Amino acid sequence: MTEMMVMTENSTNSAVDFSKPLNRPSALLNDVHSAVDLSKPLQTPSSPLNDVDSVALKRAIGKVADYPGLTSLLIVKNGYLISENYFKQARRESVQKVCSVSKTFIGISIGIAVKQGYIAHIDDPISRYLKKLPANWDEQKNRITIRHLLSMTNGLEFSDDPGHKDYHELLNANDPVLYVLSKPMAAEPGEKFNDDPSAFLLSAIITDVTGMSASDFARTWIFRPLKFGKRKWRSIGGRTAGMNGLSIRPLDMAKFGQLLLQNGFNGKDFFLPSGWVKEMSSGQSKNGIGAFRNNMGTVTDANYGLMCWIARMNDLKFFWAMGSGGQRILVIPKNRMVVVMTTSMKQSFFMSRRRFTEKRFCQEQDLLQFFIDHILPCAK
Repeated sequence: MTEMMVMTENSTNSAVDFSKPLNRPSALLNDVHSAVDLSKPLQTPSSPLNDVDSVALKRAIGKVADYPGLTSLLIVKNGYLISENYFKQARRESVQKVCSVSKTFIGISIGIAVKQGYIAHIDDPISRYLKKLPANWDEQKNRITIRHLLSMTNGLEFSDDPGHKDYHELLNANDPVLYVLSKPMAAEPGEKFNDDPSAFLLSAIITDVTGMSASDFARTWIFRPLKFGKRKWRSIGGRTAGMNGLSIRPLDMAKFGQLLLQNGFNGKDFFLPSGWVKEMSSGQSKNGIGAFRNNMGTVTDANYGLMCWIARMNDLKFFWAMGSGGQRILVIPKNRMVVVMTTSMKQSFFMSRRRFTEKRFCQEQDLLQFFIDHILPCAK
C-alpha cells in the first residue's frame, strides 16, 4: 500500500517571498490533497476508486487509442496510477522526447536553487548571477530579472522556433549565452510574452551559480531522488539546452506531475520554497492569453505562469507543461489528478514547414480537447 499523508493548508493572497525560510507546505490553489512517497514506484489501487468512473475511463481510452501519433496516456488520481497506456511501438521503458516540457523542469530546478540558497530571489536581475555579459549590456537589459526569464517576458528580440534563423544562429554560436544576451531589446522586460530561449538562460544561471550543468543539477535533485529511469538532455555549446532537448519516460513525467501536485513535496522532504508551485501556476504574462488562445479549444483564461501554462474551465483551474506536438503533463489540483500525454510526430520530407506546423497545432488542440471532453468527466 502506498504511504499517504495529509498536507495542511497555508494559502495567501499576497506575493510569495521566496527569500524567507521554508516551513510548511502551502495548499495548491486553495486545495488540500494527499501526498505519496515519490521515491517509490507509483502504485495502482487495490480496488476501483470511488471518485473515478472506471467504465467511462476505459471507453475514453478506447476512443483515443488509434489517434495519429499518440504514444502514451497515463493518469494518476489521488496518488495512484489508475491508467497506464502505451500505443504504437511505445513501451513503459521507452524514452520520449518531450520538447518544451523541458522548460518546466528548468523552472523547478530554479526553485530548488532558490531553496538551496544559490539564488536569493527571482526578482533579482540576472546580471547578478551570470558570469559573463555582452559588450552591449545596458540599463534596460539590466532590468531583466529571473522572474522575467521564468515567465518568458525578458523583452529580448528572439525566436526559438526551430525554423527561424535565430535558433540556428544560437546552435552555431561560439558562446550561445552571449549570443542571446546580445540580441536587441524588442520590449521592456515584463511587458511582452515571447516563446524565446529564456529557459536556456536559466540553464546558464544554474550552471554559473552551482558549478553544475542544469542536467546534472536536475539529476541530483529531481531524477535520482524520484528514482527516474532512463533519460537524457542534450546540450547547446556545453550548456544544457533548457528550452527543449529532454527525453524521459512518460512514467517519470507522471511522477514529476505528482511532485507539482504535492507542492514540491516528494513524500519525505520539500524540494521547493513554500508557495513556489502556487506562484508558478499563477498568471505572469500580460499577453499570454492572446499568445495561446488560438490553440486552446474550449479552455478560457489561458495564460503563462513560471515555465508552465495555466488555464481555467468554468470553476476548474489547471496548469501544465507543454511540448510541441502534444507532449503534456497536466496537473488538476481540484481533482487531485495528473494526466500525461506523449506523441510522436515527425515532419515528412514532402511536407512544408507551414503544413507541418498547422498539423502539429491541430494535434495539440485535439488532444487537449480530448482531455477536456473525455478524461476530466471520468474523475471528480
